Amino acid sequence: MSDMEQVPAMPEVLCGGRTEYGKAFDRVRECIEQDVSNLRTQNFSVLRPTVFFLTDGGPTDAHWHSSFRELVDRDWPRHPHVIAYGFGGAKRDVLEQVATKALFIADGSDTESALSAAITGLLNTLIASSKTGQMQIATDVKGFEYVQVAQEYVD
Repeated sequence: MSDMEQVPAMPEVLCGGRTEYGKAFDRVRECIEQDVSNLRTQNFSVLRPTVFFLTDGGPTDAHWHSSFRELVDRDWPRHPHVIAYGFGGAKRDVLEQVATKALFIADGSDTESALSAAITGLLNTLIASSKTGQMQIATDVKGFEYVQVAQEYVD
């Protein structure tokens, strides 16, 4: 987590290579644990985290489910919402297992345009949510079908 006013430039995002969901979920859990502790030490009030999961492919690791269950385990007080954006080779049926709050599936196969649109949707969600103080998902994302998630992940 970063103060956006302190970030000189957004990191470059590249598509391709292995898509190891388990490693991503493990790393996100570590970051949430550390970042929430750091923010609370600085006397910030911390709301429930939200993970924006952008992927251009299906998982290349067979055992990612256990890492995901640990991330969204309701017994962990810091379990996040997950908003997923799938494009390129990402599979809807897999992302339906990952998204706990909302799912966006790209209409086309142009990965570069889809990535750009996903980031725009993500930023619009952050801006709308910060204005209201509660989750406001920007559902009109160019080139994406919005799929409402019926309920949060239950193990």
